[in-house]
Amino acid sequence: PSKVIPFILAQKWDLIILDEAHRIKNQRAKQTKAVQKIHGLFKHHCLLTGTPLLNRPIELFPILNYVAPQKWNKFFIFAERYANAKQGRWGWDFSGSSNLNELKEEIKPYMIRRKKEEVLTDLPEKTVQIIEVGLNGAEREYRQAEQALIAWIASVYGDERAIRASRAEQLTRFNYLKQICSNAKVDTVLELIENANGSKLVIFSQYKDPLKKLQKELGKKAVLFTGDESLEERSKAVEAFQNNPGISVFLGSIKAGGLGITLTSASTTLMMDLPWTPADMEQAEARIHRIGQKNAVLACRLVCKGTIEETILGLLEKKKGVIGKILGEEVEQEEEGMLDNLINQLMRRQGECKEKV
Repeated sequence: PSKVIPFILAQKWDLIILDEAHRIKNQRAKQTKAVQKIHGLFKHHCLLTGTPLLNRPIELFPILNYVAPQKWNKFFIFAERYANAKQGRWGWDFSGSSNLNELKEEIKPYMIRRKKEEVLTDLPEKTVQIIEVGLNGAEREYRQAEQALIAWIASVYGDERAIRASRAEQLTRFNYLKQICSNAKVDTVLELIENANGSKLVIFSQYKDPLKKLQKELGKKAVLFTGDESLEERSKAVEAFQNNPGISVFLGSIKAGGLGITLTSASTTLMMDLPWTPADMEQAEARIHRIGQKNAVLACRLVCKGTIEETILGLLEKKKGVIGKILGEEVEQEEEGMLDNLINQLMRRQGECKEKV
């Protein structure tokens, strides 16, 4: 808040502790610039985050630059060494990864990592289950949208300038396919709720539409948490779900409900669609897998067969592998940009289909 900044600037401090430090991953963001502005006021700096890396290595640079600016002060050197930076005719691409084992060793002096299973030894086991579902009547709509996307990609494919200029359009079109899949799962989710026989469930989606459809069907048995509600309404929704036995379903958007709340009255989550980062998915599932949970946790991820959701699921695992390798887990995958990978796989599959015909 604007009133706080003058107060901070007027004081002398020994230590600053920044929680949720991954939020300064973007050097151009106002939040990052504000934090950098007050850096010199403090003798010591401590950054806290459960997810220091959400997507790709380049996101680590602002955090490292803040913690140790004398060591980590050359953005392009970092980008070329660890983000496989490439310059095309129309600009730089920092979405890749390279020399991950070296990066892992370089950041060790600046990071103390504690895994959940190391510090919360009494936390029950978490099991992930992939549930394959059909498009349930949305097959024609999905295939038409997919063919429209393929035709659009073909019109700009190979034109680097057009591809870079169309990133927002790419994201919009892929999100449209994902949303069709999510809406197609409403009936399946209702069946799963019915089969739960009153056991509490937490259901997440990136999209408000399927959540609102579910609330309409479930009525007073469900609470809705999308971010459109006031802070008071959100607080009441969490309290009601936690303490009211008559409310058995929590319907939350991943963005609004995936952080900072506790939903341990449930031990099962249903992820209606897959977010773009593994951290977003795991953070949302952690709403039930945290202190206070007494039962084994089941995290169900619903995936529509024969759609881009199957590809995204694989890419999320690949991205998780890159992140794990940097943070200390021995995996061998390297990452390409998510959208680029989706486009390449979609076009490859289209080419294979033509060959079969």
